[in-house]
Amino acid sequence: MHQYGLFSSVRTPRRRWRWFIWVCVLCVGLSVPILLHYQARPPVITLTSRSLTIDNPFYGRTFELSDVSKLELMQALPQVRVRTNGYAVGGTLRGWFSLDQLGDGKLFVEAGRPPYVAIFLRDGFVIVNYAESSDTERLYAALRAALAQRPTVGANSEVTTKH
Repeated sequence: MHQYGLFSSVRTPRRRWRWFIWVCVLCVGLSVPILLHYQARPPVITLTSRSLTIDNPFYGRTFELSDVSKLELMQALPQVRVRTNGYAVGGTLRGWFSLDQLGDGKLFVEAGRPPYVAIFLRDGFVIVNYAESSDTERLYAALRAALAQRPTVGANSEVTTKH
């Protein structure tokens, strides 16, 4: 004789679904805070003689230095109109945003902590900064040096720096 009810050892299909749902809820509940933690960390930037890689979960990007049309050290971030596909929590902005005066581009910034390094590309822009202004200024100097040493091929490869 089988016993059914609350203390039954028999696994009914309904009970299996409950376990499955609880396991899924637990997995999502644990993974979301972990993902948010990693997303909020500053991006890791790797600069070579030919490319720049901004490593960040979901929104990282690599581009050739030959695609850079202008480099600027900005003291103020243009007003964010809308987050189109990104992360925005507590002043940390990562991903795709639409900005006044600039349009759509990628941000890897701590809002309200100038300066900001604006990298204008053939197909948009990327703006990066760090919580410590000295780290941002060091990044800007390294980018300026790398861009000044890149091989120039034609008129489109000239970089304009502004500070």
